[in-house]
Amino acid sequence: MSSTRIRRTLNAPRSKVYNALIDANAIAKWKVPSGMTSRHDGLPPGVPATDNETGWSQALAKLAALVEEG
Repeated sequence: MSSTRIRRTLNAPRSKVYNALIDANAIAKWKVPSGMTSRHDGLPPGVPATDNETGWSQALAKLAALVEEG
């Protein structure tokens, strides 16, 4: 079994980051990889670790863009 650990520091107030983590509309903007939507239930079976890491890296970049915008 593999795992993914990614660290990202966001230049935004904690309250804005927290709200982006709990608001369904915000999650739909940042959590899914580019070219996908968050409207489908479940996860595809057998996602390779490298794809999982890429997806999370993209998601965290989107979260940063959402909460760091002025």
